[in-house]
Amino acid sequence: MRKPGTLLALLASALWGTTTVLEKLAIDHSSPPSGPVVALIGTALLVILLAPTAWLLRRNSEHQAPASVWKGLHAHPRALSSAVLLSGVAPLFGFTAIALGLVGYATALFKLSSVLTILWARWFLDEGQLRSRLLGASVMVVGEMLVAL
Repeated sequence: MRKPGTLLALLASALWGTTTVLEKLAIDHSSPPSGPVVALIGTALLVILLAPTAWLLRRNSEHQAPASVWKGLHAHPRALSSAVLLSGVAPLFGFTAIALGLVGYATALFKLSSVLTILWARWFLDEGQLRSRLLGASVMVVGEMLVAL
């Protein structure tokens, strides 16, 4: 609890739980109730609200992205296209799961992403302590499943 990262993770978890309930309310109060429509509207609002600030911060920043970053994106169009497609489709699946099921069950399944994140961090970033991190993520997943039951 003394490290800022831990407190930020707890705050993020609380916000994630709150937004999931609000998303379910938005889906239930749309006519007709539609998870993909709420996902589209939510993503559009997020882009509209965050893009101007990000653009201004980037323009005012002394540090610009190095040309190698842009060359790397152009060098790997399949990887970039796959990442963009996954980022676009994942919210549709998530909101559809929230629309069709109970919020507790959907969020319990969403916690499986912590396990995948740890595995991808090991694979792509060569992060260590895989066993202890997977144990912690597994405890979180089991805890969420128990809460959902």
